[in-house]
Amino acid sequence: MVLPDSLGHELAACCIGDGVRAYIALQYLGRVSYGDTVLIMDAATPFGSLAVQLAHTWGAKVSVVYVA
Repeated sequence: MVLPDSLGHELAACCIGDGVRAYIALQYLGRVSYGDTVLIMDAATPFGSLAVQLAHTWGAKVSVVYVA
């Protein structure tokens, strides 16, 4: 994977934790699959954004709530 010039190594490493957390929450705890409906609270956070992308990729219908 190529790291964009505008993104530092520290910030890129921070995103890994949110990605793993989103994957575990959806795949292992939620058992999300094609055709499921997923509600993701606070989708504006890095975790929420990755969870939306993963659920959408797996064919789930995604509803989001942005908390300001």
